[in-house]
Amino acid sequence: MLDLGAIDLDELAMALADQTDYEHVWLIDPQSGEIVIWTSDTGIDGETPWTSRSWTT
Repeated sequence: MLDLGAIDLDELAMALADQTDYEHVWLIDPQSGEIVIWTSDTGIDGETPWTSRSWTT
């Protein structure tokens, strides 16, 4: 179960408020609470494209 205390609330608020364009997507790992940004240019971390991993938007 996800520990809600592990979620970075500032990062979550920024992800929820970011409605600027369709060039990027904020992804949340439902098991760890990790929040990352995917961009059409660089993928998730500059090297990895978005895969079918269990990310939610």
